[in-house]
Amino acid sequence: MKLSLETTVPKLGQGSPELEKPTVLTLAGDFGYSTAQLFGSLVRVNQPSYLLPLEVEKLPDTPKQGVFSYVDGDANGMVGKSFAVGSVAHAIDADACRKNADSPENKIDNSLIMLLGLLTYQQGLPSDIEINLLTCLQKVTAELREQVTTVYKGRHTISFGGRLMSVTVKPLGVADEGLGVLATTPHAATGKDTVVLSIGGGTVNVSQFKGGKLITQKPFAGGVMRFYEVLALAPSLVKKLKAQGDAHIIRDGVERRDYLYGKNVNIQRHSFEDDYLTELPKWFESTLKRPLQYATPLLTAADAGLVFGGGAMLPGIEALLKKCGYTVVDDPVNANVKGLYEVAKAMVAKEDNRG
Repeated sequence: MKLSLETTVPKLGQGSPELEKPTVLTLAGDFGYSTAQLFGSLVRVNQPSYLLPLEVEKLPDTPKQGVFSYVDGDANGMVGKSFAVGSVAHAIDADACRKNADSPENKIDNSLIMLLGLLTYQQGLPSDIEINLLTCLQKVTAELREQVTTVYKGRHTISFGGRLMSVTVKPLGVADEGLGVLATTPHAATGKDTVVLSIGGGTVNVSQFKGGKLITQKPFAGGVMRFYEVLALAPSLVKKLKAQGDAHIIRDGVERRDYLYGKNVNIQRHSFEDDYLTELPKWFESTLKRPLQYATPLLTAADAGLVFGGGAMLPGIEALLKKCGYTVVDDPVNANVKGLYEVAKAMVAKEDNRG
C-alpha cells in the first residue's frame, strides 16, 4: 500500500494524551561518510550513511523505517518532500542513493534529513518528542556551528510507516570530532596531551587534544570506503562475479568476518579473503602513511595515541597501528557517539542546575 498522508496517517493530538507533553530525549549524533549514528535516551541507531530523495508519487510500499515525508515544520524547503536514509535507501536504489560526503556543504544540507531518517529506525518512540542534540564535525568553525544548528533547530513533523511524529530539536552545539572518544577514556584527564586518529569512511582525521580541548586538527582524503571500493574491483572477484562488485556488500562481508560476497546462503557466495589480505597492507601504505607521518611529532610529545572509526575495526589493522604507537579504543565504531552522549548529558544537567 502506498503512503497517503490524507488517508493513512492519524492526526497529531487526536485522542492521545501522551501528545499533550513531548517526551524529552538527550541524544548524540555522528553523521559520518560511512556510518550515521544516534545514541542516547531510548535511541540506539547505527546505519550506513546513504541518502535518497524520493518523489512522493513514486514512493515504494511504505516500509516501517528508513523512509519519511516531511509534512510540516520550520524547515520550509523540505515541506512535501520525501527521503530514504540508511540501508533502506541503498536497498531502494543502490545506484541513485548518495553518501553523506565529508564536506561542510553536505553536512549542512543533509544534517536534518539524516537525523529525521535515523529516528524512523528506532522502534517504540512516542509521537511527540523533544531532543536535546549534540553532534560533531571535522574542522568546526563558528560559522559552521551556527549554520548546522540553525538547520536542526525548531519543530519538524514527519510521516513514516503510517504514523506522524513531531520532533522538536534543541541543539546543544556541534563538537569537534574525536571529543567523544576522550569522554570515555582515562586519557581525558586535565593536562593530558592526546592524539586522536579517526579512520572514517571518507577521510582519516588527525586531532590533537590537550585537557579535552582541541589544539589542531587535519583531515586527509581516503577513508575505509576507498579500501572497500578497491576490493570491489579486485580482478579475481570481478572474474567470479562476472561484474564489478558492490562496496556496500564487501563492507558487510568484512564486518561479518566471513569475507563472503553477499549474505544469501541459498546462492553461491564468493570469497574475497585473499584479495583482502593482499590489499590491506597496500591500503595502509597508500592511505594511512601520510596522516601517520604528519602525526608523528604530535604523538612523540603526547601522552597517548588513540584510534577510532570504522577503519579501526578492519581485521589486521590493530596490529599495524600498535606498531606505530596507537591504541584502538574499545568499540571503535561507537566510541565517539557514546562519549558525545556523556558530554550532552553533562551539558543538559548544567543547564537544569542553572534553571
